[in-house]
Amino acid sequence: MSELSSQPPRGWHFRQGPRARQFRSPAVWIIIGTIVVSYFVQLYYVFFLHSLTYDSTFGYHTITFMRGDWWQIWTYAWLHAEYMPLHILINLWMILILGPSLERMIGTVRFLVLFLLAAPASVLAFEWWHLGQPVSLIGASGCAFALLTATAVQFPHRTVGVLILFLIPVRMRLATFAWFLCAMEYAMMVMGWLPFIAHSAHLGGAIAGFALGWYFRPERHAPLHPEETRRTLQSQIGSPKSAELLPPSTR
Repeated sequence: MSELSSQPPRGWHFRQGPRARQFRSPAVWIIIGTIVVSYFVQLYYVFFLHSLTYDSTFGYHTITFMRGDWWQIWTYAWLHAEYMPLHILINLWMILILGPSLERMIGTVRFLVLFLLAAPASVLAFEWWHLGQPVSLIGASGCAFALLTATAVQFPHRTVGVLILFLIPVRMRLATFAWFLCAMEYAMMVMGWLPFIAHSAHLGGAIAGFALGWYFRPERHAPLHPEETRRTLQSQIGSPKSAELLPPSTR
């Protein structure tokens, strides 16, 4: 691979002014900020207004979605369980840990596309697993799993510290950890463990993240160097000096 293609291509990143350069992951902070705001709105509706209107309007529900509430396949990811703060805390932690490095690698626009496509992919997997049953879904866990597998594709050899059973510290490659976590989700889904957790939605997000993470690899979209492009075109059109114009091997 050439030296140029080892760097993220130009134009992949959100352009920021000098005062905002410390925030090199704008999409991550926008997502985290809007999720936090949405959660406080949920708390207000539930504990002050004693109403589930907000949840029923923006959470995903098979019946209301089929009636035309199409926005729910995205907005449900901005809602979390009001009585279980650990739900939103874990998702925000995963987004904060995984998001910045992934966004800097693939770019802000592609990061947003990945996150927004992971939401309906999680719904699709959840509906498929509960085929024929009306279901409801809230939480950004599927999108967080998408960030996990996409980051594992981009940085497969990066090592992370993991607490097995929350007790045993182990260091493993990020790709290994992603496979391990997805295998655990699949086992719990099949065995019916922790049924209040949407394991199938997590796996749907993980599959979407893997596919989009692979597609958005910078080397797949890196532009050719102008000089290399000129030499390649001259060689293809049969220039008499094409042999001399071929670029030296950079692989």
